[in-house]
Amino acid sequence: AHLPLGTMHLQLPRIAQVARTLGVDYAPAMVGFEWTSGRSVPRFDGIVVCAEHEALLREGHAQVMDQSLEDERRRTEQESIVQWRQLLRLLATDMQLRRQYCTLGPTATSSVDARPDSGSTADSSPREVPRPAAVATPGQPGKGKQAARGAAGTQPRHLRQNDELL
Repeated sequence: AHLPLGTMHLQLPRIAQVARTLGVDYAPAMVGFEWTSGRSVPRFDGIVVCAEHEALLREGHAQVMDQSLEDERRRTEQESIVQWRQLLRLLATDMQLRRQYCTLGPTATSSVDARPDSGSTADSSPREVPRPAAVATPGQPGKGKQAARGAAGTQPRHLRQNDELL
């Protein structure tokens, strides 16, 4: 390494930022060349400073690194708290929905399967009443199939109640 007398080469992460913050004069250290896209490009690593500022810069660097580690720990802790809160909210919502809608038990798939089979025809649950199909009038030519469907002819096939399945 070809350094001027009385200078030091410091290769520490973010050392240039520390030197700038402390107001210490420095120069970027060129340590060689790299080949990029078919041409030679200088490679910089660290800084060159006066030897009398080395101790000050190392101490400042240690403080900056401790502070950055503390900030990272605090940020990670905050993120984990947010994620735990989100998980607890999701679990509370899940439990509430299960209490509200899953009253049949884990094996029942529909309310029809869960009802006991009783002989009585009177059922307390509401049932859909089929609509009467419109009857085609013989005197209306060309409206036979459409008139037979009545209002259901304007509904999509999957919503029609009186339409036969194909």
